[in-house]
Amino acid sequence: MQTNNKNSAEIVSAQIIKIKNKQIYLKTEQGKYIKVEYPKSQQKEHTFKIFTEILKDIWKHHLWIPVNQNTNQLLRYDWLS
Repeated sequence: MQTNNKNSAEIVSAQIIKIKNKQIYLKTEQGKYIKVEYPKSQQKEHTFKIFTEILKDIWKHHLWIPVNQNTNQLLRYDWLS
């Protein structure tokens, strides 16, 4: 996903390789490892469990998810909302 736009290099596809202590460990298509904190909106008790289950399903099915590798944040799309 390379274009001439400098910002496009910030967004990469990655797969979850581990979930531990509100941290998500990912591996990009380029083989880079990234550690991402749970979004603050998902760290609340009533959403934490649901969000974790969604992440586990994504992990189990080896889905690629978008991540900003400069800010180490997941991008918000419908499967993470």
